[in-house]
Amino acid sequence: MINGSKICGISDLDTLDFIINHPYPPLFIGFICNYKKSSRYVEVEKLK
Repeated sequence: MINGSKICGISDLDTLDFIINHPYPPLFIGFICNYKKSSRYVEVEKLK
């Protein structure tokens, strides 16, 4: 069994930078790129 966490809905670079540089980063980070009405929506091009 893998112990870890997942964080979803990241939409800005400052938060993403904090998360990936944290001493205990999550195993997975999710992005909302398929529902434009979401306040956490991110364009796929921005993710690239």
